[in-house]
Amino acid sequence: MKVYKPSGFFDTKGLIFTPFIVAIVSMFLAVYYARALWFCPIVYLGAALPVLYAMAVGYASRWSVRKSNIRSPQLAKVLGTIGAIPGFYVSWAAWGGLTNNVTGQGTLNLGFKKFPIVDSFVSLSQALSQALHPFQLVQKVQEIAGVGLWSVEGFVVHGVFLYGVWILEAAIFFFFVGRRFSPIGAAPFSERKFQWYPETKLTVPIALPTNVAGVEAFEAIEKGQVGALVNAREERSPESASYLKVVLYYLEGAGDAYATIYGYALTRGSSHKKKLLVKYVKVPEALGKTLSNKF
Repeated sequence: MKVYKPSGFFDTKGLIFTPFIVAIVSMFLAVYYARALWFCPIVYLGAALPVLYAMAVGYASRWSVRKSNIRSPQLAKVLGTIGAIPGFYVSWAAWGGLTNNVTGQGTLNLGFKKFPIVDSFVSLSQALSQALHPFQLVQKVQEIAGVGLWSVEGFVVHGVFLYGVWILEAAIFFFFVGRRFSPIGAAPFSERKFQWYPETKLTVPIALPTNVAGVEAFEAIEKGQVGALVNAREERSPESASYLKVVLYYLEGAGDAYATIYGYALTRGSSHKKKLLVKYVKVPEALGKTLSNKF
């Protein structure tokens, strides 16, 4: 079975352009991330916020990888992570700025947490100003770690445990940043046409030929035998049948086409179980053109 493999090439400008764009985006979102952490009403929801922050950074700046023609998932991951470091640091500066704005007029009781009331939010310019004084920020963090700032069911989180929470937060954030950028550099790119393959999601399910059992077709496709697509019907698959969905990568004149194919196997009743059969499998250019024109 032949599948697409990234060439590993990239434009030299991407080594600077991609981290720069990611840094700008991540710093802009950092202030909102800090506010969300501060006022998150549910303790356990706070663990999801670094994931959402990382996904937002990746989604908003993914075009920088494609603009730089980075055909390497490893390099895209590294550059995305490097670019996200300033943003994560600014989020700490914004969070530290919120602690400076505590009014001393009591606390907000939200879920399991108790938050000191702040008299104003922190803007991006204020966060950047705070970030320019790293030693003051470190002292603020050490002070907070010593006394704690929030509690869980009466237990004030502080000391080593609080440092552990912060390390875990950073690990979650950068792990998902890497996961968000890596697939971008792995997508099919035509070296002949020197451009990315357009991604076409065939929203019309491709019903399996009536003379081929669903399980047999799935097994054949998993082995790279995409012939089952040749006789695919355009009509919507009935509720009582297994079917395929295809993400097609076709570029006229590129010489090759690729497809990511998902199988929807019929289970009990009328429900279907989704399974990734092949990813970026090579298909004949003629078949790619047929599917592109047909759907």
